[in-house]
Formats: sequence, C-alpha cells, structure tokens
Amino acid sequence: MDKIKIHYSLLPAFDCDAPMKEAFISGVKVSGVTIYSEPDKKILAQYPVLITNSMHYDEFEKEMIKTGDILYKKVLDCIEQDKVFDVIELFEHHSCCNGCNHSCH
Repeated sequence: MDKIKIHYSLLPAFDCDAPMKEAFISGVKVSGVTIYSEPDKKILAQYPVLITNSMHYDEFEKEMIKTGDILYKKVLDCIEQDKVFDVIELFEHHSCCNGCNHSCH
C-alpha cells in the first residue's frame, strides 16, 4: 500500500524542504496543504490557507499545521471507510464555523 504524506503547500507550488517559509517569503496570498500518496505523488486532497497582509509567520505556520492535521485525519478516515473525500466535510471541523452554518465560506 502507498504511504500517505502531507506537504505544507498546494503542490506543485513550493515543492521543497521548507514550503511554508518559501510561500510566506514569496508574498503569495494563498497557500495550503496537500495530502498525497507515495511513491507516485498522486494528490488525494488539497485545502487552501489564506495569508493576510497583517499575518505574522508564526500565525501562518500555526494555521497551516492545524489545517494539515484536520485534512490528514479526514483523508485517512475516508480511505479506511472506502469513501470518497468531500472537502465540504472539513467545514464541519473548521474553527471559524462554530454555529455559523458555513456562511463564512
């Protein structure tokens, strides 16, 4: 079975050893997390993370890791249940959606 891995950028962008740092320094406004399989590097899921003008690197890094944890667990659950991954299911777990019925997205 393939290994399931996490990469802290929206592949193929920033396919390097320090993708969060490179994305932040480059000035992009959207980065994100990619879950992929090895050895074929087939992308299984991606989720964006916005980089605001007032965001400090430590805030960005924290949001990326939190998003990566949620996305990775969800993808693994879907694989175990032989279920198709649906990105809308992530909104149920996203911290900004406490009771907002997803109107923030």
